[in-house]
Amino acid sequence: MWNEAQKWESDWWGDCISTEFGEEVKQIEYAKLMGLEFFHDGKSSFNIDCHNKSIVDIGGGPCSLLLKTRNASRKVVVEPMDLPSWVKERYKAAGIEVIQQKGEDLQLEGFDEAWIYNVLQHTEDPEKIIKNAKRAAKIVRVFEWIDTPINQGHPQALTKKKLDEWLEIDGNTQILSDKEKNLIGCCYYGIYTRPTPSIIKLHPDHYRFHYLGLVHLPVARRYGLCAFSEKIWKLSKMLTDLGHEVYVYGCEGGDAQCTEYIVTHSLKDVVEEWGDKPPNPNFEIGYDYTKEQFRHDMNAPMTKTRAKFNANATKEINARKRDDDFLLLSMGVYQKPVADAVNLFLTCEPGIGYRGSFCRFRAFESAYIQNFTYGSEHPRESINGDYYSRVIPNYFLEEDFPFSSQPKDYFAYVGRMILRKGVWTAVKATEEIGAKLILAGQPDPEIDISKLPNHCEYIGVVDQEERAKLLGGAIATFVPTIYLEPFASVHAESMAVGTPVITTSFGVFGGDTFVDGVHGFKCNTLDDFVFAAKNAHKLDRYEVRKQGEKFFTKNVQWQFQRWFDDLYQLYLSAKYPGMKGWSHIRDSEPSWREHIYKQI
Repeated sequence: MWNEAQKWESDWWGDCISTEFGEEVKQIEYAKLMGLEFFHDGKSSFNIDCHNKSIVDIGGGPCSLLLKTRNASRKVVVEPMDLPSWVKERYKAAGIEVIQQKGEDLQLEGFDEAWIYNVLQHTEDPEKIIKNAKRAAKIVRVFEWIDTPINQGHPQALTKKKLDEWLEIDGNTQILSDKEKNLIGCCYYGIYTRPTPSIIKLHPDHYRFHYLGLVHLPVARRYGLCAFSEKIWKLSKMLTDLGHEVYVYGCEGGDAQCTEYIVTHSLKDVVEEWGDKPPNPNFEIGYDYTKEQFRHDMNAPMTKTRAKFNANATKEINARKRDDDFLLLSMGVYQKPVADAVNLFLTCEPGIGYRGSFCRFRAFESAYIQNFTYGSEHPRESINGDYYSRVIPNYFLEEDFPFSSQPKDYFAYVGRMILRKGVWTAVKATEEIGAKLILAGQPDPEIDISKLPNHCEYIGVVDQEERAKLLGGAIATFVPTIYLEPFASVHAESMAVGTPVITTSFGVFGGDTFVDGVHGFKCNTLDDFVFAAKNAHKLDRYEVRKQGEKFFTKNVQWQFQRWFDDLYQLYLSAKYPGMKGWSHIRDSEPSWREHIYKQI
């Protein structure tokens, strides 16, 4: 019967030209009874002021009331009928999104208001539509004709009793008899407002996260050489292990542990954008990333694949999001277009080891990169800290790094084969003491592997298992980075297997990731590096391992839980009058405190 009613409705509208004016005249009266506020801007007396709210018009048809609105943050028309192209263009020009969908299938959430007017008589299941509207928006405004008989175009007979029950309100009824405007009959109008809970749980059973993956790679463990892919993969696992919902958005081929992995673009897109010409058939991304650095467009103009990722990620997140969801960004300003389009309060950058962060809520991998960022953003001003940004270190799976108490006869270097990673410092220090050095990592033209001295052995790229064995068998691991390292994962991985580290003394190493002379050595001159290499075997590998355990996911996950709890409380204070944010004192101890403060 609904299909027949839709055909009747479509035939009635026709090309949407001859019938539109009369319907728009009636809509003005609907709007007044729905409690919408009009203002006069000098051009029209029928502008509806939305006060920067987001509005979804369910069943808005070809002449939605949204065409008469001003100051709306987002405008969406949901309509099952296929609208003429000129109507779609009109909506587009007015900044109105059109979703061709039945109201019964509506899955939108996070809107301020939903409008339903002169719609429900035409539908298949009006109760379900109202239920979906109440989920979609905090306020639902309704105008409907009631007590009219069922006919071909109106398969539903509405009553005040039914509408009151579905909307959970005591609505108003009124007899209209304006023949000039064709407003004749008994109408129902009312406003549903989602109740503000008197007690809001500070620690919900779980949070919901939308996590942006990568454009140039799937979020998959087979791409563990990419620090970004690896971090997204592990944080997604941490959050799901804690019982949260995680939706990861990225390239086809991801294997992240999450609630749902939403594909935004294909591997074919990646191959066409970055693969060799012709593409290398032995690698799904079209080139041999074990012989070079990963290819991407981070510092290049917008590429076709990035534009596709942005558009599809935005569309998919907006279709799933709730107002209190978290949006997690993995690459800072590179992903800002999606963040702007999604517009969630709880938008965060959870692993900043890069320049170009911008969010209000930021978690940095080290105190160094946090302070560097603040100083760079305000080079000539007095700088204040921010209670809601944190330092949370990089994190690793315990099972990936088994403890090794007995080293072999070599030193290790694991990292990109570039000058700024201090490769030649490791080479010279081991040469001075006549020790073997095994090097692993992606090659780069900067360093000619064939010119490494005889005491060096380059073994290429190593996978996770080989990496752990290499680090575990080393007397010490050289991490002599020259640039200001934001975290340097390999030094934490080395300590995780019990192997001391030999580093520089700046960047992250100037902080508290390890104690000089206990878990490794912080060096400046070649003499320092030689001394460290000669004495690394004297350090207690059990103590080194204990320090490395601080970076295991089972420990770091509680720092994230703490941060997200604090941010969620801030969200509540922003959304609900009377709720406290920073000044809130908890009635009971949160779960993360016992894990973070184990000594208490």
